[in-house]
Amino acid sequence: MTDLETDIKGSFKCFENAPAFRKEGKEYILEGRLYCCVEGYRELDDVFNVAITIPFNFSTALPTVVEKDGKIPRTTECHMDAKGKCCLGTKIALFDYMHSKKINSFCQFLEQIVIIHFFQVNTF
Repeated sequence: MTDLETDIKGSFKCFENAPAFRKEGKEYILEGRLYCCVEGYRELDDVFNVAITIPFNFSTALPTVVEKDGKIPRTTECHMDAKGKCCLGTKIALFDYMHSKKINSFCQFLEQIVIIHFFQVNTF
């Protein structure tokens, strides 16, 4: 098992139940019901059905996140395309943010970028 694979499995704690997890080509696919909340904001707790594609070279290449149920409007205001792919930010901005916050694991990426993204768009 690779370090990235172990890291991804460590993120299972953020899911409602054990997510589906598989290798496909040169990436991992993680699918399940992601529990999104930020401590101190219980009124905005929610669960989102997601598919996350994580490249084997994560941290030099970024994951792709898709919200599968249409719970978030497919609008630019909500940072979603018509197929549910999330715009988490520009690559440069994401890499700068990851560097400044010392995000170097997928688990940290999920907790500090993906979950915060869903928390923010869920307030629209």
